[in-house]
Amino acid sequence: MENTNKEMASRPMVVQMAVNNAPKIQEVTHGNYIKYGEANNYPQLLIDLLNSSALHNSIINSRKDLVVGDEVVILNTEPVGRSKTEQFIESVNPKETLHEVIDKLTYDYETFGGYALNVIWSKDRTKIVQMYHIDFSTIRSGVADMHGEIHEYFYSPDWSKCRYKNNKPVSIPAFNKDDRSQPSQLIYHKGYRPGQWYYPSPSYVAALNWIELDGEISNFHLSNIKNGMVPGMWVNFNNGEPQNAEQRKAIYKAIQDDFQGSSSAGKFVITFSDDANKAPTFQPMGVSDADKLFITLQDLVLQNVLSAHQLTSPMIAGIKTAGSLGGRTELIEAFELYSNMVVKPDRRFVLDPINKILELNNLSSIDLQNTTPISFTFTESILQNILTEEELREMIGKEAKEAE
Repeated sequence: MENTNKEMASRPMVVQMAVNNAPKIQEVTHGNYIKYGEANNYPQLLIDLLNSSALHNSIINSRKDLVVGDEVVILNTEPVGRSKTEQFIESVNPKETLHEVIDKLTYDYETFGGYALNVIWSKDRTKIVQMYHIDFSTIRSGVADMHGEIHEYFYSPDWSKCRYKNNKPVSIPAFNKDDRSQPSQLIYHKGYRPGQWYYPSPSYVAALNWIELDGEISNFHLSNIKNGMVPGMWVNFNNGEPQNAEQRKAIYKAIQDDFQGSSSAGKFVITFSDDANKAPTFQPMGVSDADKLFITLQDLVLQNVLSAHQLTSPMIAGIKTAGSLGGRTELIEAFELYSNMVVKPDRRFVLDPINKILELNNLSSIDLQNTTPISFTFTESILQNILTEEELREMIGKEAKEAE
């Protein structure tokens, strides 16, 4: 037995660091609701990625702003309908305008792939009188019936603490224009995803690994600087091998716990020895061409995250890349393509339930006014062809000529 332990102790051991996989959706039934991810925390993982990656955060914010636009536009110009629609738009609930609610709904859609809208029926149940945004991460789906219909959803401000009294899930009936018995109902609007029935996936789901890597690269460099730019160390104990494999494993476990993850960049191990001749050997473990490696990784992150977001030009999101000239014509053409591929479809998705509510209330439908990343300018010759002399004088601040 003693020989066996010595043989095991003398064998080289490879420390296998933990690998964090990108978050995945798993729809698991838990009582009367469906878990959103295996640990019921998938939305929070997406929020963490949003907060850790500067690139991803910039794209999400830009995409949301372009979809929301500058203001709400009423499509029907009929005087009576327009007046009532304007009143509803300006006070969709006691604290917010419709445009403010749409801004939050769009942010949720771009982040999670769906949004939650709480609607309140009038006392006589003839129309919707109020609408509220509900944080999409706080909602869980009820179990579908035999016909695939979901009749209720559940709200908790913190699902990690939902077993406590203050966070107990509260049932909210699903929106049903035929059953108006409950004054408060929930529209759970999500995009379709093959293989997922209850919950959506964000449009950028294929780049989750790259988004996480972006945050980890930043964390690695920050930790390296905070630790004095000291490289990782290879520690060799010169005072003999442990008597048995269990002791050796314990040493490996201690080192593994200290060195694991990007936050351990630049760390080193401190040991104590009674005999200077038996002191451990410290050997720096540098990475060959580390600067080139990180530049390559950063380029791959940028390329893959931009592709997942269908961003034809990073300049649309305010991101300047090396070798990009950033011409006005290039930006306008890129924005037009991005608008047709992403902004308009996203806007239709966000507005569809809202326009159906306006229709139910006998109000005019709405759209959102476009926001362009760059203003259009015209040459002097074009202005002379499309404007009168009086209009040109007014443009440059000159008074109109007196009539002869």
